[in-house]
Amino acid sequence: MPRPALFLAIVTGAMAGTGSLRGQEHQHGVTSPTRLGRVGFPTTCGAAAQGRFERGAALLHSFWYEEAGRAFENAVAADSGCAMGYWGIAMSRLHPLWEPPTRPDCEAGLAAARQAQDASRRGSPERLWADAIAAYYAGYDSLDHRTRMASYERAMRDLVARRPADEEARIFFALALIANG
Repeated sequence: MPRPALFLAIVTGAMAGTGSLRGQEHQHGVTSPTRLGRVGFPTTCGAAAQGRFERGAALLHSFWYEEAGRAFENAVAADSGCAMGYWGIAMSRLHPLWEPPTRPDCEAGLAAARQAQDASRRGSPERLWADAIAAYYAGYDSLDHRTRMASYERAMRDLVARRPADEEARIFFALALIANG
């Protein structure tokens, strides 16, 4: 089974088994993840930041948002021009299968999304990713979570349409579809 289809099947099965994942605590049984899958997610980040970024992406795939945020912060500490590191910080504030982000999380997420946009070249793949997460956080103080998730889903649909071979884009788009379903 292709990776996006497998991911969709696993998450759909988990949701069917619990009825819903919203409102449930999200706790991991250990204090630090030691075994993660490998993620190949090309970026323009420097070599020191790239490994940290990919660890953060693997942590996002494991729904380990807090630890993912730390990995992305480490990536931008290693390379302040790592647009995708800022994207990751913004993504780590959004837990689409659980509760909407708090106002402070939205403020931090929007700031990180804007940094990702500022650090990426217009029209680049990284800008598409930055614009997608910025679409979620834009108007957080006046638009409800559901409306913003619909905006994020549309932006991810556009990203996939522009980059159909991008496996990561398809995975994050699938997650947006599930969250909005």
